[in-house]
Amino acid sequence: MGPGERIRTLLALVACGCGAATESYVKIVGVNLEGDTAIAKGDILAGLRTRAPRGFLIKDYAEYDEAAVAADRERIISYYQRHGYFSARVTDVKVAREGEDRVTVTFQISEGAPTRIKKLDVEGMPARAPDGPDGEAVPLRDLLQIEEGEIYGEEPYLAAKARLERFLVQRGYAYAAVAGRVEVDAGAHEAAVRIDVTPGPVVTMGPTTVTGLERLPESVVRNRLAWDEGDRYDPRRIERTKGRLYQLGYLSSVDIGLAREGQPAVLPTTIVAHEGARHELKLGGGAALDNANLLVRPRFGYLVRGFLDPLLTLELDARPGFVVMGQGQAGQLAGSVGASLDRHDLLAPRLHGSLAVIAEVTQLQTYSARELRGRIAFDRPFVDDHLLLGAGYQLRLLDFTSISDALTAADRARVGLPADVDLSLRLSYALGYFEQSIAYDLRDNPADPQDGIYLELRAEESGTLSRSEFPYVKLAPEARGYVSPFDWLVVAARLRYGDAVSGEPPITQRYFSGGASDHRGFTFRRLSPMSTGTADGVTVPIGGRTLLETGLELRFRLFRLWGNWVGAVAFADGGDVTLTPAEMDPLHLHWAVGGGLRYNTVVGPIRFDVGYRLNRYGPGEPDAGDRVAFHLSLGQAF
Repeated sequence: MGPGERIRTLLALVACGCGAATESYVKIVGVNLEGDTAIAKGDILAGLRTRAPRGFLIKDYAEYDEAAVAADRERIISYYQRHGYFSARVTDVKVAREGEDRVTVTFQISEGAPTRIKKLDVEGMPARAPDGPDGEAVPLRDLLQIEEGEIYGEEPYLAAKARLERFLVQRGYAYAAVAGRVEVDAGAHEAAVRIDVTPGPVVTMGPTTVTGLERLPESVVRNRLAWDEGDRYDPRRIERTKGRLYQLGYLSSVDIGLAREGQPAVLPTTIVAHEGARHELKLGGGAALDNANLLVRPRFGYLVRGFLDPLLTLELDARPGFVVMGQGQAGQLAGSVGASLDRHDLLAPRLHGSLAVIAEVTQLQTYSARELRGRIAFDRPFVDDHLLLGAGYQLRLLDFTSISDALTAADRARVGLPADVDLSLRLSYALGYFEQSIAYDLRDNPADPQDGIYLELRAEESGTLSRSEFPYVKLAPEARGYVSPFDWLVVAARLRYGDAVSGEPPITQRYFSGGASDHRGFTFRRLSPMSTGTADGVTVPIGGRTLLETGLELRFRLFRLWGNWVGAVAFADGGDVTLTPAEMDPLHLHWAVGGGLRYNTVVGPIRFDVGYRLNRYGPGEPDAGDRVAFHLSLGQAF
């Protein structure tokens, strides 16, 4: 046999092998259940190896496997038994060919009668929990959430035991144990459930020992303990203490050890805390992009912990920016450079103080300015860290290098710029104001919340006492809510209102909306009262005294890519900014709907959103005729 014949023979063998392999691979194009009425079909199908195709554009087919089908019969029976149907059976499996290499699989089910709880006994549970002088009655019915007469289910039974144990542990029974057994009479379709509780002693917190610190004083740890010696044991206080210590930013690891051996009634605690690096270099960058603006901004930072004092932190930060388009004139430099000092436990435990000085160059459509800004602020958490109070003072010294000639004389006067200003000359002003904030945070994760609420009120006052040329008072309440009905869905909502209740704020302190974190139907700062002082019709935003924003988001978790979740969002944003409170009409807001993509990272989700304006896009409205806006940014919208 010559070389050519050998090659032809080899190719023929390969082709035959491929053909045989292809012929033996049978795709499953559908999976059905018949006879299922008591349990949701999707819940059963989700646990089977025999599955329908997955994917939207590109289908992922499972291979038909008789062994997998046989195993799935047992899985279906087991699933029914866990839900109280102990006589359920898979009576037949039909495999229908849909072609040479495609089949549909149908499982025929006989559910049988459900097994109901005939008797439910709980033994050993304390009648009262040690919450207060006389204790409170144990809400046994609420904790169990299962009752006599209902269909027995394994998951509700296990969940009831877990709730009982968690309830006891959180009320000081550190060694509580909950066991149980279920006796099933398959013929009578009845179950007897017995739960045995061993609460053990009520445990109190003993003395706390702190080790591992080098530079930091021991008081920094003790000031953050969520318990006092003699308090009842509660694991939530242990976790809260860990969180407080990590939030300091000084510690690389925290281990809280409890001396449980022998089940002592007084529980000594040892906290081992290791300090992190004293010096830290920060390098990074980012970009703010929409269809009208692009600002590129690298970041350089240097941080020193324990600067002159163990609890004093010095941070130097430079964020130069380059305007590629929009934000005023393209090609201009913008950004900031600054230094800040932060001190924990300033004068009182957990009181945080900060002092910052920042030099910034701002490039906007309405004006360009150079600024020197100083800020001093204090804040402290209360009510188990859910309530945060803050107060501060800012002084801004601005040097306007350019002002848009689209500003009319009346609008220049309205926003704090003299009506007869010579735009060829620089204009400077000083603005000082006091700030206060109060926030109540019940979110499960502030960086990417899935559940909870957030309430905030901010106030700002300016006048003679604050060394300002512009007297005004601003109030801005905000509310956000989050709920996750499924692990793949988060529903988020926001409502924000801002009002200058007295006075006329200058241009730098006015309300603007539009952008990735405000109203996504508009580009950055373009939802605003406009000024048109030129013949060519160019409009520039001047901001308003009153703002109203609302938003609703549906956040879907789709799939993992490189270890991180990819998600999608559908949203509706409404809002308006007006010159006076009387002009604000909550029933006639600017509305936009849209969608977006999310890719979660360690620094927050990278997001891309597209918004489409539904109304108020005609002549006389901001950005008339522009109905679509896109935004690329980092972090959730709210």
